[in-house]
Amino acid sequence: MRSQSRWLAALLGLLWLGAVLTGCQSKADFSLKLSPKEGATFAVHSVVSQNMSQELMGQPMNISQNLVFDYEWKVTQVDSEGNVHLQVTYDHIAIEQTQNGQKVSYDSASDEPPPKFFTGVEAMIGKSFVMVLTPSGRLKEVQGLDALFQEVTEASGLDDVQKQAFHQALVETFGEDAVGEQIDALFGQYPSQPLSVGSTWEADAEHKALFPLKVHTTYTVEAREGQTVSIALKSVLQSDPEQQVDEGSRIFKLSYDLSGDQQGTMKVDLTQGMPIESHITQHLKGQLTVVNVDTGETLPVPMSMDSDIAITVTEK
Repeated sequence: MRSQSRWLAALLGLLWLGAVLTGCQSKADFSLKLSPKEGATFAVHSVVSQNMSQELMGQPMNISQNLVFDYEWKVTQVDSEGNVHLQVTYDHIAIEQTQNGQKVSYDSASDEPPPKFFTGVEAMIGKSFVMVLTPSGRLKEVQGLDALFQEVTEASGLDDVQKQAFHQALVETFGEDAVGEQIDALFGQYPSQPLSVGSTWEADAEHKALFPLKVHTTYTVEAREGQTVSIALKSVLQSDPEQQVDEGSRIFKLSYDLSGDQQGTMKVDLTQGMPIESHITQHLKGQLTVVNVDTGETLPVPMSMDSDIAITVTEK
């Protein structure tokens, strides 16, 4: 009788232990999925600092810039496939650029008119476009951005030649490639598999906004506190030196032989799958080559660039 009681107690103990372990496992496992509610509104604050050094025909050229962008993201629709439609509105822009000791700056929060170098940028404030994100946090589509750029360009008051250059600058700074890179930095390409602390996954991306780069990133779940997950990331960046880029000039093309790395952290709110913050540092080094289309002559330009990108997202 006593042996039966001991056996029953041991069995109950094992069942209890299994239930506890199962409960812990279900708590530890989670999935990353973008799932905000329609009508939710978020304030997005982005700060980018960059320092670039170049050497052109033996002459050093140093450029540093600080870019601050504040946006409002409003969830206008979550469609049947779970894609999230976000209306993006520019609330605030501040730009500071220093080139070989000469500094120019503009802040839309100031009453001061922008310097000639930034003429037209103030027209971005209050303008909106729509981006569509998949449940995995990837950019699926951008709507209305071309029309926005055209409207801002027409309102700039520049002459035709200046308008063309200004429009190109808008595309390079705020265009779809730049939007895609910001989303990639913020969401980190959510994986489909369940995760727990210690889980890793890898993802590939192509960046085109500033330089054409292939980016391979490894993500590691470092911690979970309640509904907040902390994730570390490390990336390898590499350009294709054989690829020539047409920058809109009939005279020359550019090729890039750059490599580098980036590392950082991101935090995600599991209740809506929305990132709370992301901080990435990046280092690139190598050279760009200017290629004369007609003669085939080349001009190598050694360069290096360090970037610091910090983004925070707060629900209003």
